[in-house]
Amino acid sequence: MAVQHKCFNCGKQAVSRITRDFIAEGNKKSVVIFCCSDECKEQIDDFVEYNNKNYRSFIWVGSFCLLLLLASYILCRINPSFLGMVYVAIILFGVTFLRYPFATWKVYRLMGLKRLQQVIRIVAVIVIALGLYGIFRTYML
Repeated sequence: MAVQHKCFNCGKQAVSRITRDFIAEGNKKSVVIFCCSDECKEQIDDFVEYNNKNYRSFIWVGSFCLLLLLASYILCRINPSFLGMVYVAIILFGVTFLRYPFATWKVYRLMGLKRLQQVIRIVAVIVIALGLYGIFRTYML
């Protein structure tokens, strides 16, 4: 019995396989990707190109957001008037994941590219909304 592979992009049954160089978890790897159609292959190629071009930016921006969140939390513990900085850092995290909907290779394989990007973007919008609500609640009420 042959192993059934799912399309990396949409999750349908794959009909072809391609090999692409993909930066994941900090390393550029040659990975085998299964796809079901030429349309999915084009979308996968576009995403691989976008990922490889923007992965380092994602790491830098994410690291900056993490340091800002940590610094703002420490400042907030010293002086509660810095609470707004915590919410700004949370909003920046959401914007980062909205702009760069990246995940680990295992999660891509598990959920599929399209669905995972949708989930990441929905969560990013929720995080942004929570940050905005925090700012509104802190300074407007």
